[in-house]
Amino acid sequence: MVDNRTQPQPKQGFWARFTGAAKDKESEPENARTRGRLPPQPSRPNVVLFGERKSGKSSLINMLVGRDVASPSNPDLAAFASRGYAVDVGGREVVVWDSVGLQKEEHHDALSEGAERNLQGLIQNIHGGLNLLLFCVNAAGVSKALDLNYDAFYSIIGGKKVPVVLVVTGLENKDPMEGWWKEHEAEFERHGLRFDGHACITTTRGKPLRDGPGHWHDEQYEQSKLAVKELIKAKLGAAVIIREEGKLAELRELLREQNEVATGKNADKGKKEWSLGEMEGTREVHRGYGSTHVERRDDDRTDRIEREGRTAAFALLGGLFAVFVFLQSGVITCF
Repeated sequence: MVDNRTQPQPKQGFWARFTGAAKDKESEPENARTRGRLPPQPSRPNVVLFGERKSGKSSLINMLVGRDVASPSNPDLAAFASRGYAVDVGGREVVVWDSVGLQKEEHHDALSEGAERNLQGLIQNIHGGLNLLLFCVNAAGVSKALDLNYDAFYSIIGGKKVPVVLVVTGLENKDPMEGWWKEHEAEFERHGLRFDGHACITTTRGKPLRDGPGHWHDEQYEQSKLAVKELIKAKLGAAVIIREEGKLAELRELLREQNEVATGKNADKGKKEWSLGEMEGTREVHRGYGSTHVERRDDDRTDRIEREGRTAAFALLGGLFAVFVFLQSGVITCF
């Protein structure tokens, strides 16, 4: 009996070698074929943060990231300039694009060249799709630019297909902060600004405490950070691919209408006036920090209490000293 294992095997032809190699490749483990290369990474969800300057966007970014990485945008920057920041929201990383919004002072018939380039850059940055729009509003800085930015980002850039949520900043002295939305939700509805969710927050820790570590608004600050992260995670939608085609023309038309309203040429299309006003317990955010009129009143009250306490202590010490002197003089007289 012949053992074929010891006999030389006939040389395979080209087709046999080719088909055999294909079979070997099919049976090769998946990780063997990708050895030495990183597996494809899933794209991170994109969130575009927008709003007027001084609405607290930079402070919001710093709060979400956990350190100071963003600073207020240069006032010379044109609209739609953007910069991305990686933010962890409950174990999932997203990219939040801090963008420059349209300003209430901008009454032009057309976008500037810089704004057009910035918009093109923003759309390229979110080429993988847009998952959420985050509208940042300062509770004490409501203006007609609310309508303008909502229409620009939600209606035109997002095509009314991307979820949009509202974040109201500057509410560290409102107790509870959520009460602001309950008082003003109807006003947003009256203007046609509707949202898939909201958060009423503060983006500042406030002044350092005098009698120990920490700051005035540490508790509200931590609550705010958690609230915004949970809001983002809960409202992320499926990625919507944003196309540049037609966006610039629609934005130009929006600005043209805005300009006509501002100059009184087309008052019929004008938006209703906002009647939110400045609420007690809110403040205008300037770079996310600074004292408030309420804080100043609190400081004055604290200073007054401290002064009164010191005065009472000195009076008590003076009285005790007088008694001591009287007793001493009495003892001396007896002797």
